[in-house]
Amino acid sequence: MKKPIYRSQISFEYTNRTKTGKAKNYSITMDVITLATNKAEVLNDPLVMGKFFRAIKKKPDKIAIGEVKILNSTQHGETSDRF
Repeated sequence: MKKPIYRSQISFEYTNRTKTGKAKNYSITMDVITLATNKAEVLNDPLVMGKFFRAIKKKPDKIAIGEVKILNSTQHGETSDRF
């Protein structure tokens, strides 16, 4: 069954987990290809989260993800049925 492919801009806000009390907030906006427009499904997608962690050059246990916004999503085709 074919699934739609979406091009989405996702904005992440995160902080570093430090032992000191002063943690700085950071923000990054990424342009990614996803198979869903639902925020929960996008956050559970390992490809999107892998791209996020590579972009900020941190490991998952070293940061705390705050607010996540999906800014816009446009459909750019469908997956192919190979089998």
